[in-house]
Amino acid sequence: MQSVRGPRLVLDGVSFHIDRGETLGLVGESGSGKSTTARALLADLPVNAEIGGQALVDGRDVLTMAPRDLAQLRSRTIAMIGQNPRAAMNPVRRVGDFAMEALRTNFGMTKTEARERIVPLLAEVGLNSPETLLGQYPHQLSGGMLQRVVIATALATGPALIIADEPTSALDTLSQADVIGILNRLRSNHDVAMLFITHDLDLAASVCDRTAVMYAGRIVESQSSHRLLTRPQHPYSAGLASARVRVDVDIERLTAIPGRPVAAFDRPAHGCPFAPRCAFAQDKCLAESPTLVETKAGSVECWRHEEIEAMSLPSAVRITG
Repeated sequence: MQSVRGPRLVLDGVSFHIDRGETLGLVGESGSGKSTTARALLADLPVNAEIGGQALVDGRDVLTMAPRDLAQLRSRTIAMIGQNPRAAMNPVRRVGDFAMEALRTNFGMTKTEARERIVPLLAEVGLNSPETLLGQYPHQLSGGMLQRVVIATALATGPALIIADEPTSALDTLSQADVIGILNRLRSNHDVAMLFITHDLDLAASVCDRTAVMYAGRIVESQSSHRLLTRPQHPYSAGLASARVRVDVDIERLTAIPGRPVAAFDRPAHGCPFAPRCAFAQDKCLAESPTLVETKAGSVECWRHEEIEAMSLPSAVRITG
């Protein structure tokens, strides 16, 4: 994409697949490229963006679709669950208007037909008296209730893929747990693929089958979400795992990752972008970009991944400086 400093490569070599009934977590710091990846799946990138590769959803390439087909894909095949459910709704319109709008606009349903479709889904996500709820305004519901409405609305169109972008970040702890439980049930019950974007490894492990870790616009590691917590293969993943606050073990000091994160558009032209922050970096890391290699556990981009995986946390993370 173009910037004041000229063209910038924001996403590079990002590749993953998600099967129906499966959830893939996308984890990384702010600016790593997570939300840009989600926007690419919706072909919702800036007009000055130059796009290469493919983004296949249900076997169709989103990036080469005609505008009419793209509009249909956004309204039927892909559904989005955002961070702030209250911001997604018009405060002067009833909840039912929001919940039934897509069904009436994109499927041509009557108000009665749309109501018959959405009411069972509202009940399925744990909302009591859904008929009454449809007549209420957003300010009359809690954040957790509104997010359940958003989830039910996302499921109503029968999507192949749901993109959940930090869907619990605006909720209190109890509401977060409720929403996570709902997402875990619904993704398998409705046979839908889900991309779950978060900065929290523990949250990813509670929701996702696999987790892909992003750093500076690239996926540096991908493997089982639970295994990632204890046997990371990339030093950045190891740093994230070691920085977690845990209640099951005594920790005198949390291990921090030194240095400052590199934004996706500031990635160096050569070498590993994590090398300046990595205690395992060697001359090769600074001069030559690591290649993606397939491992028994998944995939990783690191010249020394075998050494790092063999270590136990927090030994795999060293504090420098």
